[in-house]
This record gives sequence, structure tokens and C-alpha cells, in this order.
Amino acid sequence: MAAILGAILLSFLTLRANAADCTTATVGSPYSNCWDISVAAQINLDQLLQFNPGLDCGALQIGQKLCVTAGDLPTTTPQPNPDGSCQTYKTVAGDYCALIGTQFGITAAQIEQFNVNTYKWRGCANLQLDYTLCVSPGTPPPIPVNPNLQCGPESPGAAECPLKACCSAFGFCGVTDEFCKPAPNGEPCQLTRKVGYYAGWAATRGCNPVGVPQLVLTGFTHVIYSFAEIRQDMTIGFENPSDYPRLQELVTKAASTSTQVLVAVGGWTFSQGATKDRFSTMIESAANRAAFTASCNQFINQYNVAGIDIDFEYPASVERQGPPSDTPNLTTFFREFRAGLGSSRTITIATPAGYWFLKGFEMDKIAPNLDFINMMSYDYHGPWDATIPSEDGTAKPQSSVLDMIDSTLLYVKAGVNMNQVNLGLAWYGRTYKLLDSTCTGYGCDMTGGGNVGRCTGESGILANFEIDNIMLDADIRPVLDRSSQTRWFNYNGDLITFDDEGTWAAKTQFAKDRCFGGTMVWSIDQEIPKSNALPGTNLPVVLASTSLNTKWEVPKAGTCKSYGERVWSSRLWDIPSGMDWVQACRQSPLIWDNRNFGLPDECDDQGFLGGVIGRWYYSSNDEYCRPHWGSNANDGCVAHGVRKWYSRLWDVSSGVDWMTMCRSTPNVVNGMTYLGPTYCDDKAVLGAWGVWEVDDESCSGSWGNLKDNGCADTVGKREWSSKLFDIVGSWEFACENRETVIEDEYFPKATRCEKHITGIWGIFETQDITCGVPPCPNDKTWDYSVGACMDCGGSSRLMSVTREVSPERNSTLPSAVGHSSFSRVKTHQRSMSNFTLVPRSSLEKRVKYCDAFWLPRPTPRYFPQFPDTWTDPARAEGPSAADIAASSTAQQAFQEAWNDSFPTPTTAREVGGWIYADPENPNRTRISIDLNNPAGATGRPPPAGWVLVANFHTHPPSEHWGENSDNPSTADQLNAWARGVPGIIISNNGLRAYGPSRRSQMNAPPGYPMGNEEYNGQNSAGTRVGGNWTPQRAPNQQRP
Repeated sequence: MAAILGAILLSFLTLRANAADCTTATVGSPYSNCWDISVAAQINLDQLLQFNPGLDCGALQIGQKLCVTAGDLPTTTPQPNPDGSCQTYKTVAGDYCALIGTQFGITAAQIEQFNVNTYKWRGCANLQLDYTLCVSPGTPPPIPVNPNLQCGPESPGAAECPLKACCSAFGFCGVTDEFCKPAPNGEPCQLTRKVGYYAGWAATRGCNPVGVPQLVLTGFTHVIYSFAEIRQDMTIGFENPSDYPRLQELVTKAASTSTQVLVAVGGWTFSQGATKDRFSTMIESAANRAAFTASCNQFINQYNVAGIDIDFEYPASVERQGPPSDTPNLTTFFREFRAGLGSSRTITIATPAGYWFLKGFEMDKIAPNLDFINMMSYDYHGPWDATIPSEDGTAKPQSSVLDMIDSTLLYVKAGVNMNQVNLGLAWYGRTYKLLDSTCTGYGCDMTGGGNVGRCTGESGILANFEIDNIMLDADIRPVLDRSSQTRWFNYNGDLITFDDEGTWAAKTQFAKDRCFGGTMVWSIDQEIPKSNALPGTNLPVVLASTSLNTKWEVPKAGTCKSYGERVWSSRLWDIPSGMDWVQACRQSPLIWDNRNFGLPDECDDQGFLGGVIGRWYYSSNDEYCRPHWGSNANDGCVAHGVRKWYSRLWDVSSGVDWMTMCRSTPNVVNGMTYLGPTYCDDKAVLGAWGVWEVDDESCSGSWGNLKDNGCADTVGKREWSSKLFDIVGSWEFACENRETVIEDEYFPKATRCEKHITGIWGIFETQDITCGVPPCPNDKTWDYSVGACMDCGGSSRLMSVTREVSPERNSTLPSAVGHSSFSRVKTHQRSMSNFTLVPRSSLEKRVKYCDAFWLPRPTPRYFPQFPDTWTDPARAEGPSAADIAASSTAQQAFQEAWNDSFPTPTTAREVGGWIYADPENPNRTRISIDLNNPAGATGRPPPAGWVLVANFHTHPPSEHWGENSDNPSTADQLNAWARGVPGIIISNNGLRAYGPSRRSQMNAPPGYPMGNEEYNGQNSAGTRVGGNWTPQRAPNQQRP
């Protein structure tokens, strides 16, 4: 062990290079916070802060160097290369300047300084992936060369354009505005379009229909109504007559937002089945092309739309047996279509993102006749991959930004100006049925599409509102895959991949960085804005009161009032004439979307224009109001019995007050659940931090080894002394408030305290019949109050120990404290001050033929529990000792403990463990063979909510244990009753239980019955359990 510790410390500490340098420590596992570093370096926290002026313990970075002695931090800044160039580093996912700095011993400010002249450096706030930057002084790295570019810094030789033409931001030459005119903000790239497709059939679907009134068009420059078709006579029209008035409704609505409306022709379904050849037929002859063009002109004029979007999926594709002539014919069509519609009409096209289908388009020839191109940059992968030989049959993101990079290069190579292209964003997700339902994340083997969507009615696809409902109902927190910028989660054997606001924002930024002209969405009827479950609805559609006939608007979600509690608001309509608005509000409950909001918590009369607004503080599993704490950091003891912990609050939703969520977000700290921190610390850009100052017995000092000083001056008393270590605060207070157990007697504090040059010593006086007590008859015992032998029954009788004691053996027998597992687990006990308990102050012992006497016993301290897991009193009790002993699983653990009791053929030791049960199902148990740590189970704590129901330990036969008895010792009894759980002794003769018969409800929540009091427990000698089971002889056991 000493060798291992030495190796760890050598890797942790770096010796001084010269007299002026300090000894340094590196932040990282296992020393990741100030307290751990101080302990490992054998200094205190004050010294660590003294050696590192300005150190912020809440902002340590992995790899950061700290001084743990006096002196200056050694200079580790990288130096320039011999040729004068800087040393470089290439960024990876998750990097930020402060983190990079810790790897090279530099700061974020130095990184900014080193890269002032580095090509395309945008500052630490806009760090780019796969970017090569300087981490030392020196000349910046060379500009990367792209052999495909015609001009600009990244072209071969930094070429200039012939004839002094303009060089665009993409590295191509030209003389038009797209090459020469910068964006209004001074940047070469800008997004000027936001296009959304609307599936007309969404208005009539049976589940969550979205009509034109529910659409939110704010921010969209164009909305494309889908889909019209090409009739047999080569004219444009809708198959469903209801699409015509719905299109007119959309045109009317869009006029108020200056959004242009186009109509899409075709689509995937139209390009399959009976109509799969219709596009080929239309474009193959001049007469058919002319007929379609004339029909579109008439349609545009009649319905006042801005233009036509062509969605041909896909020309010349083998999947639809398309003829090769589709490719040149389509080019001809667009040239004639532009001529026929004129320059005032908008013509667009939806195009695939991959080479396989894009090769059917002559993009460089088509593009000049188009206003813009909608690149369908989604569905790169899906359930169909299971049947494609070139794919590996695993679940992949359907809209990865990595695939979008390849698509961008494909379009550039095809001769398309990316400013003419809109990057496609999917407002839906793909689902996979996993071969192994326990596999999580991308790369899991799949067999096809996932479960059918409730509204979409298809396997393999879910609308975003369906995905939202799944996450809310199942309380799921999706995982962000940073490399693809997609989200995923597992649900009912499916893997679901999708986009949300965060990944859409990342892809929109990608579009801007790659100089796309805009973005496109398929489709705006599949996403529900988080602020309103029915976008754009402001009509009174929810019945509020049957007696008043009032109606609420569909409620809108606002900010958070506290953890898990969100503010919802709605305007009240149809208030009876003459009735006070606020009074009507207070009498109008709200039930909406299967949620019972009840009566409003607030009613706000906003006058004639604003009406009366109701507000509800509604608790739900909405992730918007459920941030989480990061890892807890141990900041050490701050007072006697008090330890300080801190943690940063993460995932606070945009617009929500940090401090409000900090004060109300629960956290499990050192095994205890707290509804909020002791106080919150707002660290501005570093976020909100919670600080917990919690009871911790390990901060109360600890007694060292006991020294037997012989008989005390008091008759019948023996004096012991022990030194007090790890004092926090006043030594007098620490000594007066530190408990211990000596010779089976409990001391809430020392008999007296003494301060010497060697430290603080506690003096304890224990009962001992060998210290001047005269012998008493069998029917009498010594009574301290009168100083004589008296009849049994007095209040201050002397208790003798259970084993026989003689003056000759008393000085050589090991202390009973060595046999008490109760004394070994002090640091793992916690007070539960919020539980109301029946006090018990004694432990039964019998002396000779007297009635029961009682030794002092400690105030019970209870193992940490989680009240939320309790469901009913019956389940709170747990299995009995007899139930546990009869379990074959438990007997297997007992045998393992028995085998471990004989580490060598000549030694024996006690081995024990702890048994936990699930309160929801007491038949489910966990067993930990670890006598010294009830919070540990094979190296890790039990799952949150599991409760301690029993302990066990061995009594192996050996000289050291005095031919160990089958019966429990007083220390065993004390341990069992202090924890409120039965104990089980394993000996050569089988199993014997002691303490309560089953888990006492000593630490159940208030209101639960206090069953299993001491008189309902086992008798003092224990009770035989487990039938005839006895342990098999251990491999190293020499004595029977």
C-alpha cells in the first residue's frame, strides 16, 4: 500500500526546478479539487490559497498546475520553434481556450495574444473545430491551401483573378454582385432566406392537426405549400379539393407578415407508383412543357402565389426506372420555364444532398434559371440502411453536420454558388428498432424502423411534437452528439434521432459559415414551439367553467417559478356581462392537454385591451424548469461537525433566473437529499454555484488509540485516555462534543478533557469490578449511589461485562471496541433531523441473577435514506432476519464472508457486510461484504432509494477471539439497535440473529408507525435462524 501511495504522490507532485520555483501539483483524478490537493500535498487549504494568490477553487481546470509550497509557479509556456514559427495545436470537439491553456501552462488571454495574426482567428469566444492555432509566441502557421479554389488566400499561390475580376469569399472569380458585393454587416456570408414547407394534409390528420391558423410564419421569408401534382393533361392542380381554399387561407395570412407563398409540385409520393412517370412525360416534349408552363402562369395569377417549387424525386434514377433523357430534358424545361414565367415569378427546386441522386441534375446549367435551391440535407441515414449492402446496419444520425459538409463540397464541385442554396433542416426524427434493446447510442445494430408514431402512423419516423411528448411522458433527457450536432435517446427498444433548437442553431451557424444563402425546413407543421403547444393559436378554445361558460385561450408556458414549477398564463374570454373580471378568473379552472391546472394562482386585470390574465404555478417533469447540479466538490470542514460542499448549476434554460433555480434545485450531497443549497453564489459568466454546509461527524475530530491507565480514584472505575485528532474550531468544544464507545460503554463526551504539550486528551472512566469493588452476594450488586452491595433494581447499578474478567487477564485481552463494528462506521452516519423519533436511551444487560439493567446508549444516528422512495408502511419494514437467512443468495454471501475470515492457515478475522433492500420491492436485495463501510457495495454506493435492512459478520474460532461465541456481544447488540436493523452472526454452528426481528422504522418519514421496538426484538442470546445451514469449512480453516 505504501508503495502504491508513493507512486501516486510522485505522479502528482513535481519538484522544483530551481530555488525560486515552487513544488507543483497537477489538477486531475484523483486530486480534482482544492481540498483533495491540499490533503495529498499535506498542507491545509489556507496554505494552498497563500501559495496561489487569486486562486478560484470553483474554476479549476484538468491539467492546471498549482503551487503546494512557497515559490513561483515554474514557467511552462511553450517557446517558438527554431525557425521562429509558433508551436501549434489543432482543436478537437469540446475544446475551449482555458482547457487548451491547461495543457500548455498558458492562459486564455495568452492564446488570444499568440493568435492575433493567425489566419481566420475569430477569438476564444468563437473557437472552431479542427482549427490550428498558436500555443506559443512566433509566426502563425501557414494558410491551408485548397487546390480547387481559383483565387484568394487559400488558393494555390494566393492567386488573383484574371482581368482584375472579384474574388468571392468562397475562392471563385466573377464580376457580379455575388462576387463583388459584401454583406451589409461587412461579412462576405449572410443568410437572407428562411424557407418553410407546409404539408397541406397536416390540417386534416386525425392526431394533432395543424391548420393554417396554427402556423407561425414569423421569421420565414417564404412558405411552400405542398403538394400540387401534374395532371394527365399536363396542367397543375391539387388531388384534394380542400387544398384550394387552404392555399388561399395561407396566402391571406402570409400577406400580413410579408412572407411569400409558393406551391410545390411533385414530392416523393408523386414520384412513385402510378404517377412516377408523370414528370418524365411532362419534360420530354416541347408541347408538354409549354402546356405545363401556361397552366402554372394561370395558377399563379388565380391564387396570387409568388411562384412554383419543383420537387422531382429523382430524374434518371434507377429506383423509379427513370430514363437517362430526364437529365437533359430537365435542363431544357427550366430554361423554358423561366422564359415562360418571366423574371418576376419565383422558381425554385428541391434537390437531394447526396451524389447518387444529384447526378441526375445538371446543376450548373439549371441554377441560372432558379431563384434558389432547397437542398434536402436530411435523411442521410434511416431504417432503410438495414437493407443496403454498403451500409453496416447500425443506427446513425439522419441529419449529421458531417454529412452536410460532404454535401457542400458536392454542390461546390457541381458548380453551384452556395449563396443560391438553402440548407435543409428536419423538423422530424428517425427511429430504429434495435437488435439489442440494452444497446445505447449511435452504432447499435438495428433491424429497421422503430415503433409506429401515434400521429404520423408510420414506422421509422416521428414528428418533433411526437418526440416532445415521449420525452415529457417518460421524463427523458436526450443526449447531444456533438460530432453530428444531433440529439438521440433510447425508448422502448427504439433509438430515436432528431434535432432540437440547439442543433438547429448549430446547423444554421454552419450554413452561415459555409456561405449558404439561407435555410429550409421540412416541415413547419411538425414542430411545436415550446412557448405554445398550438402555434399561433390565440382563440378561446378551452372551456373554463361550465356554470359561467367562460373560456381560456390555450395556455402559454412562461418562465420558471422554482425547480420543476413553471408559470403558465392564459387570457379569459366570454365573461358574463356585468361580472367582475378578476372574480370570473378566480372561478374558472383550466384543464388542457390532459393536465389539470385547477384555479389560477393569480389573476391580473390588464384593462380593456389586455383583458384578464390567469397565471398558474404548475409542477411537471418539463425539463425547461429542471436544471441539474454538476459534480459535488468537497471544500473541507468549516466548523465543528460541519463540512462545506459546492457544485455548479447546469442546463438553466434561457431566460430563467439563475438564482431562483439555484435556491430551489434539489441535490444529493454526501448521501443526503437537500431541497436546496445553504446559499447560492452568482459567479456571473461562470454561472450559479450552490454551497451546502452539512453535518458531518468526520469534522468533529477523532479519538486516537486508547491507553489503559489502570484503576481510577473512583471505586469501581477504570481510567482510559485518548488523544483527540483532526480538531476543527475550539479544542474545548471538540472534546466536549466527541462521543466514543469504550469497553461496551457509550460516552457522549469525555469524563474530562486535558490540554498538554502533546495535544488534547480525553479521560474516560469505565465500570470495572476489579477496581476496588468488594464481592457481592449473587442476589445483590454494587450500587454507586450508596457505595454498597444492594438488591437488584437500583438506578445506578454497576454493569459487569459479559465475558468473565480476572485481574490477571484484564490487561492482556483485546479491548471490546475491537469487536464492535459500531465503532468502525462513525464517519458513515448522518443525522436525520427532519424525522420524528421515539427516543431510546438504554441497552439491556443482565448481571448474575438480577433483573434487567441498562447501560447508557447513544442517541440514534440514522443511515441516509430517501423519503421519496417510501410508498406505504408495510414496505417500509423490509424483510426479517429469518427471511434473509433462508435465502440461498444470502447464504452464498455468508459462505463467502466465512471463507474470507481465514486469510491464511494461521490467522482468523471477523468479516461482515451489509444487506440493502428496494422499498418498492423488498424481495430485491443487494449484499455488500464490507464490514467497515455500510455505504459501499463492491466499491460503489447502493442505488439511490435502497435502504439498509440487515448486517452480518462472522465469529471465526481462534485464540485471538477467545474461541469466539455463537452469541452476540454487547457491542453487536448496540450496533443493531443503533441502526435499527437485525444482525446475523455466522459461526461454525450456523446463523444466529440479534437486535430487532426486522428493520425498525426508526428513520421512516413522519407519520409512519414506530414498530419493532426493543421488546419485539430477538432475545439477548440471539435467535437461531437459517434452519440447519452451517458454513462449509473454509479453504484456510485449520480449526474445526
